[in-house]
Amino acid sequence: MFTSPASLTKPTFPVNVTMRSTTREDAVTNDTMVTNGEYEQFINYGKEPCIYVGYIYNNWSEIYLNFSTTTAPANPTKAEICLVFSSMSVPFEMNVSLVTQPWVETALTWNGKPDYGPSIATMEIASTDVTYKVDVTDYIATGSSFSVCLNASGPSETGYGRLYSHESTEPEAPGARLV
Repeated sequence: MFTSPASLTKPTFPVNVTMRSTTREDAVTNDTMVTNGEYEQFINYGKEPCIYVGYIYNNWSEIYLNFSTTTAPANPTKAEICLVFSSMSVPFEMNVSLVTQPWVETALTWNGKPDYGPSIATMEIASTDVTYKVDVTDYIATGSSFSVCLNASGPSETGYGRLYSHESTEPEAPGARLV
């Protein structure tokens, strides 16, 4: 499990990222995070119940999400990833970038992460009462899979967010959704 060393102070406001839909949903099929810490860069977090994006415990963390589109309708008119933060550390800017290289949830680490493309969306995460939507209609192909990386937009960002992964056993744990 991703925990802080005893010498570091835990942030006061943990972040829960919820991705949900009000229409047809495709749950994330793979989700994990990678972290650039001295030791953490070699750790795989593929089975953790919570994954982080942003600057947390003096390290950068990125979230990788993969959705299966095998049951998606042909030529969808609209496809979105929806994010609802239930709390946050401090406001921060986050990128959503396409990942075109394959990756494996239980093997991904910072040192072995795939390259991601340019940002398809950048958003200021500043409120817990807003649904942040990323239009991915132009990027999905029916019958395959679709991957994105969530990452803080730059070295001046100090906020972070937490997402319950699809491995979470929390009774109300939301998962990532593609709508």
